[in-house]
Amino acid sequence: MKILVDCHSFDNEGFQGVTSYIRGLYNENILKFPDNDYFLCSSNIDNLKNYFPNKKNVHFIKLKFNSSIIRLCFEMSYIILKYNIDFLHVQYKLPLFRFCKEIVSMHDVLFIDYPKYFGLKFTVLNKFFYRFSAKRADLITTISDYSKDRISKWFKIPKDKIINSSLGLDQNLILNSKKQLSDPRKKLNIKNYILYVSRFEKRKNHIGLIKALQCNELSDQNLVFVGSDTHNEDKFKTFKKIKKNIYWLKNISIDDLSSLYSFATLTVYPSFCEGLGIPPLESLLFKTNCVCSNTTAMNDYKEYMIATFDPNNINDMRKKIIESIDKPFNINIKKIEEVYSWKYTSESLMKKLLIL
Repeated sequence: MKILVDCHSFDNEGFQGVTSYIRGLYNENILKFPDNDYFLCSSNIDNLKNYFPNKKNVHFIKLKFNSSIIRLCFEMSYIILKYNIDFLHVQYKLPLFRFCKEIVSMHDVLFIDYPKYFGLKFTVLNKFFYRFSAKRADLITTISDYSKDRISKWFKIPKDKIINSSLGLDQNLILNSKKQLSDPRKKLNIKNYILYVSRFEKRKNHIGLIKALQCNELSDQNLVFVGSDTHNEDKFKTFKKIKKNIYWLKNISIDDLSSLYSFATLTVYPSFCEGLGIPPLESLLFKTNCVCSNTTAMNDYKEYMIATFDPNNINDMRKKIIESIDKPFNINIKKIEEVYSWKYTSESLMKKLLIL
């Protein structure tokens, strides 16, 4: 079986959900299903090679054009025909022409349910392209039951055409969770901190979390944000005006992230809407409790959270954070590692491909 994977997202700076998904899934596929040939294409294949093993069944294809229009209208079709590809795997958008069986991964359709966070142009254009891709694809993969239901509803797609293959936890984080780690509080020169790992977007509700921490009971808690800024850094200046003891860390290593998870008083995930969101589960690997929103796909793993809250209610968020700070950690980590594993994601996809 020859599988072509559109990896153009690896050309962008920083890791997001799409790149993490491709990386985790296909590292597992390459090792566990070596009889398949995997063709990974991007403009910067030198960068791409840093994330995938150098195996005989892995072929790196350089995209000659940076334009998404040229890629979707012509270049992907050329590659499919040249290498006699059996399956094309893309994220969200299929090319114009069809020359093989097609897999589309759609992590969410939040822009339809929550258009105020995405803008009119983005919403209108992507609703058209996503519907086109969902209708034509042989298989749709997504990462939560919530997203599966919403994709089926909005695009009128039978649920048996959609699989919830979920996400896997980063193997490096799992390994680090079993090591002795350095204390980041010394480097930051702070005593206690609450951690939020997420890129900066309006729907991620950073402002809500800052306001929730504005009380005497939480005055000794610093706030550490980890993530890239989708828009601009002026937002962070606004944050600092509301709460002075805020730290914002970008482009940190896996080892540094592991340390931050391990020594945090608590992690909080106050997002208004998510297709899934893996950081709340990552913190549990390091026996650090997480308080999480109870909306959209985040409701899928409420059994693992020390508490959940309504992200629209600052008082509810504050109350749950205060109540959770001194609670002992009592979560079955092994169960989380089994449920959210790239092995499960990989096997779910491959079983489906074999019957298509």
